[in-house]
Amino acid sequence: MRLPKWLRRLARSKEAGADEPRPGLLDDQFIRLLEKQLPTVADLPRLTLDEYRAFVGQLAPPSEDQIDTLVTFVSGAKSWYKHLPLLPPGVPFLFFIDPCAGLDRVVDQEGRATFLQRTDETPQFHYTWMTTDDYRSRYGHLVFACEAGTQFYVPVSAQLEDGREVRGSLANSSSRATVNLTEEREFQLPQEVVDAGTVRLTGVIHRQTSVPWPWASYVKEDAETFGWPEETGGAETLARIIERCRSIADEVERSDSADTQASLDEADEELERLLAPERERLRGEMKAAIRRVVDLVYSGESSA
Repeated sequence: MRLPKWLRRLARSKEAGADEPRPGLLDDQFIRLLEKQLPTVADLPRLTLDEYRAFVGQLAPPSEDQIDTLVTFVSGAKSWYKHLPLLPPGVPFLFFIDPCAGLDRVVDQEGRATFLQRTDETPQFHYTWMTTDDYRSRYGHLVFACEAGTQFYVPVSAQLEDGREVRGSLANSSSRATVNLTEEREFQLPQEVVDAGTVRLTGVIHRQTSVPWPWASYVKEDAETFGWPEETGGAETLARIIERCRSIADEVERSDSADTQASLDEADEELERLLAPERERLRGEMKAAIRRVVDLVYSGESSA
């Protein structure tokens, strides 16, 4: 089946929008220089489970409400419908406890990091922006890491309480699954935490997948080419999703109605209903991963 013109056009415009330059962002040359100064996560020393427990175990464990609220936050924290595949097996996400959760991370040109409280006076740089106090009230010290999605760096300067001036770039990237014991000492997470806190997710976690255009590349394919979790309907559910998108595409191709064109960016009720069980399953997987980490950190059992 030939991909409908409106889907091709809409998909191109949506994907292009993610790459449009934003005011105040650093240029590519500086970003490349900055990233060279940062050690790769694989080159960092790894904490043992006992070291990690000693480091974060003094923090209050997250409540069930904070776990649930973080899962909702992560589901819309980035445009996952653009950055993640919509079908399994998905992309790894890692959930863990971080003493620096909710702080701004400023990195200078030598790669040194400084962590700053985010307050009402702090510039707002993203739609998920919130103060440190607000973040910790909602989510405790829970954070997530995923290598998918866009990254950006914003030039900043700040005067610290001790009189020091910090100049560098705001680097609040969720791609680094690390913790800092001090500003100068960044570590990999214990392997036990990585194993317990990792779950694979697809773009279905984002509510925008209830509109047709993210499915554009699948409309022309046979549903049997792909997979879908059996727990939420298997191949039959995926076939119904693709058929619904084809039906919408055919209707738009036949109609020049302004109302029909305007509906392309609106959630489709049938798609929402078809995707809801899988979206809820993925939410459950995230919650289970967080609970495994919490149990691991606060259980008090020896790692030996």
